[in-house]
Amino acid sequence: MLQGKKWFAGSAVLFAAAYAVYLYAAVISGGSPGALLVYQAALTVGVVLAGYTVVKRLLPGVGFRKLLPVSFTAGCVLLYLCYIAARGQRWVLLLPLLLGLASLKETAQKLRRYQPCCADAVLLATLACFTAAYVLCAVLPFARADKLTNFAYHQDMLWSVGNAAAAKLGFPIQDMRFAGTTLNYHYLNDVTAGILAFALGDLPAYESLCFYWYLPVVCVLVLSLYELARRFTAHRTFAALVPAGVLFGVGSTGVFQYVTNINGMGTATISLCAVFALCAELDDAAAFRRLSLPRKLGFYLLGYAVGFGCSMFKSTIGALACLAMLAAALAGLPTRKSGARHFALAAVSGAGFATAYLLVFCKAVNNLVFSGWQGLWQLPHHVLKAGGVIAVVYLAAMLYSLARFSKLRFDALMANAMAIGGALAVSLYTHYSASQVYFVLIAVPMMLVCCLPLLDRLCGQNRLAWRGAAAVLAVWMGVNCLSLLPNARSGVQALLRIYHLRVSDYAEENITAQDYDAMLWLKNHSAAEDIFATNRNNKQYAAGEGVFHYYTAASERRCYLESYRYCMDYSGMYHEVRRRLEQVSDRIFHEYGEDEAFAVAGQEGIDWLVVFTPVNDPAWQRTPAYENETVKIYRVSE
Repeated sequence: MLQGKKWFAGSAVLFAAAYAVYLYAAVISGGSPGALLVYQAALTVGVVLAGYTVVKRLLPGVGFRKLLPVSFTAGCVLLYLCYIAARGQRWVLLLPLLLGLASLKETAQKLRRYQPCCADAVLLATLACFTAAYVLCAVLPFARADKLTNFAYHQDMLWSVGNAAAAKLGFPIQDMRFAGTTLNYHYLNDVTAGILAFALGDLPAYESLCFYWYLPVVCVLVLSLYELARRFTAHRTFAALVPAGVLFGVGSTGVFQYVTNINGMGTATISLCAVFALCAELDDAAAFRRLSLPRKLGFYLLGYAVGFGCSMFKSTIGALACLAMLAAALAGLPTRKSGARHFALAAVSGAGFATAYLLVFCKAVNNLVFSGWQGLWQLPHHVLKAGGVIAVVYLAAMLYSLARFSKLRFDALMANAMAIGGALAVSLYTHYSASQVYFVLIAVPMMLVCCLPLLDRLCGQNRLAWRGAAAVLAVWMGVNCLSLLPNARSGVQALLRIYHLRVSDYAEENITAQDYDAMLWLKNHSAAEDIFATNRNNKQYAAGEGVFHYYTAASERRCYLESYRYCMDYSGMYHEVRRRLEQVSDRIFHEYGEDEAFAVAGQEGIDWLVVFTPVNDPAWQRTPAYENETVKIYRVSE
């Protein structure tokens, strides 16, 4: 115990130092220290503790840490429901904060009584390492453009910022890049960040998502993965290495996805851990039968909420989780490891996915295409590339699981179903933006969890064997993290630019301080419902893919058609409406005369015209409402 406290104290100091560096990086990147601390406190109370207040009533007697992923997912869903009901009334969004305050005192008392161990020290050290990677790879590279002067940003993150900004416009969520359409996407990660920003006095969506949101989310993720791993091994310290293995050992894409959390990979994994936490409550069939009807209904209500939340965080993972639960329930029938209660949980979780589908996804085109059975030849390549040594050990673990199939619990059956199903799906399906990769990014963590029983059997009480296993995992994580070096280099380059030690050569695809100043002016001088059109959509240079999301992200205003690549997800709109909007936008800036351009813009409901002069300056005679070296902004109707 004393040794555990000693290691924990050392890790606490390490994490405190990493957090201080993170706070400093966020501030020099354009964030506010006060806003950061308030935002993260509100996230803790208004999402995590608010969810816990509800969940502990429905599942009394279960520990806080075991319920943490369920609490987080339920808290996000609760805030989302309040947002839908609020209809723009900010005070309604404060209700979850008040609900979370009800559990604040109880949680503080539990923390005071808690006795840390070596496993907790490993978890804190993991968080410290993640924080350092987060600063270099996802805080500094997304410093505000006025801090960097001239820099190339990762456009997908700016797309997520636009989703967060859309939360300020009310429900249904609008697509900021494609004015007049709703966002048919699994947006709950981005939108929850935006709802919190709106509730706290309209904080900027950019700083909220890029600097404030992700670190607390990963803290929840680390604890959730640890609790899941403890279900599969008696060795607590090695279980504490599982979150590190997931964060840093799941392929080059996985490392980047978890560090930046683009498109909600981290929050989706938390919600998947919530599914496993609920499954754990079904282990004792006799105890579950003795529950009263209201308690059972409350449990299944949580199952529905978790299924909905998981699907809204990442639809592919939500669908895979529902199918894996059903497969595990069927596989467990011969060995009596499953029963009607498991089928019922799979059904209500599937109902949650169906609700998300009817609410959002049914209006979109499914661009996940079956590529044919010949894709199975690529399965070893995909799995080994993403999992490396984890995938190799899983082959032995799978054989071990088959040998003791009759003893496998329901959660072990489900984890194996997720691992195998995800590996098959990434090989059999393709997507124009490579979104099939999310299947393998969840399959490999499940493989790692499924390896734990085999390691228990091989290592037993032999500390040297456990240290050897930990060393192998550490070496793999180190090798895998080499893929982060380009992103870390971006962080270093950004830091040099913040302190004016280096200046980038100008390129049309770069975002400049002039872009930031222009969008800040537009945000401050336009109404929230205003629409602008721009001649900048990234098709004139680079790969010509029409991927440009900065103006909507920075201004928090909708664009007539800022970018068009991701509009392919809209049913019946891509080839018709999108093409028309693109043609109209091009004619306004490149073909029409001045009077006709402004007349057409007015007819199309456009309030502002934003001209990026390096692309094309139409040289209109009227005076712009705003002008700097590279951007002119015109008011359509005076």
